[in-house]
Amino acid sequence: MNLRKMIARVLRALPNLPPNAIGENDIVDLLNEGLENVANFSTKTQTRVYAMTANTDSVPFPEDMLKLVNVYWSEDKIELEASLEKIPKEYLLEDSEDYQGTPIYYYVEDGRIVVRPIPLLTDSIYIVYTMKPTVMVEDTDTPDIEGCEEYLIAHALYRLHLEANSPSFQLWGMEKTQALAMFLEAHEGNYQTPFRVIQTW
Repeated sequence: MNLRKMIARVLRALPNLPPNAIGENDIVDLLNEGLENVANFSTKTQTRVYAMTANTDSVPFPEDMLKLVNVYWSEDKIELEASLEKIPKEYLLEDSEDYQGTPIYYYVEDGRIVVRPIPLLTDSIYIVYTMKPTVMVEDTDTPDIEGCEEYLIAHALYRLHLEANSPSFQLWGMEKTQALAMFLEAHEGNYQTPFRVIQTW
């Protein structure tokens, strides 16, 4: 279902609002908000591999990252045995700032993933994350996450009825919850794959 059809579905079920109280751009924003929610709930991930050179301690977030899922370090470039442990920076001892070896920890700072110890050799770091969905703008645009349209429509209508103090917000809240459950049931089996498989939407 494309964006134009989803907008039409929402318009048909809008609460009684004053003229010009809600425009199509508002509906588009809510549909895209719902799409980001779906991406956060989805089990489908993307894996980005960076070569981290010796004596370098960080890499930037992937530009299309919505949510960080896990970080792996590989010394042999093939088998990734365990993920790095996420740790708050303040838990690291002061002398660890200069300690070198095989990374076992990471923390997040200023849009970067920082590893400790600092690697002695050039090796690969694997960033597993949920991708940002493509924002729908044109009438012919469709969600790049398959099968989520009913949730997007219910999400938009829930928000619109809630903001209009319409009692129907409860109905649309239930519709939203049911649509999300159906989406997750359909997709969990498809996308629960090992992290080392690089996937794209």
